[in-house]
Amino acid sequence: MPESTDSYSVENLERFLRYLEEKGLMPKQTVVARRAACNKMLGILEEDERYDVRELDLESVFTRFSNLEGRSYTPDSLKTYKSRVLKAIKDFVTYTDDPAGFKINGARARRTQTTENAKGKQDATADHLPTLANEKFKDSGVIGGLLTDCLSQFRSDPTSW
Repeated sequence: MPESTDSYSVENLERFLRYLEEKGLMPKQTVVARRAACNKMLGILEEDERYDVRELDLESVFTRFSNLEGRSYTPDSLKTYKSRVLKAIKDFVTYTDDPAGFKINGARARRTQTTENAKGKQDATADHLPTLANEKFKDSGVIGGLLTDCLSQFRSDPTSW
């Protein structure tokens, strides 16, 4: 976890990414890839640019990185690095703004919303789905959990399928 959540520095971005990895809050490969991209792309910044990632002109940073290091990367790799840096900074700023409300990639928010929809309203066309599937598979590991999640989502909004 960043030592100072009120700082938007590149150093705290790096701490944040290490925290995500250490706590298993995001797949390790994803965090490692984002950290590598940030270290390389943001490594070109001058010291006075490293204090607040929100103030960075990221398009300018990407252009500078491409001009300085672009020969070492394919155009697709540069696009991937850019995407990873943008996502890392977005997650970091969101976390720093509201640590208690932070959600990785919105996955938890969607699951909560789906659960609330499933509890609050049942579509009449979905009432015929067997509820036995929920009981039969709820303790059978990942596949049973996925089946239960799919059935719940379908019940809450069958038009989304």
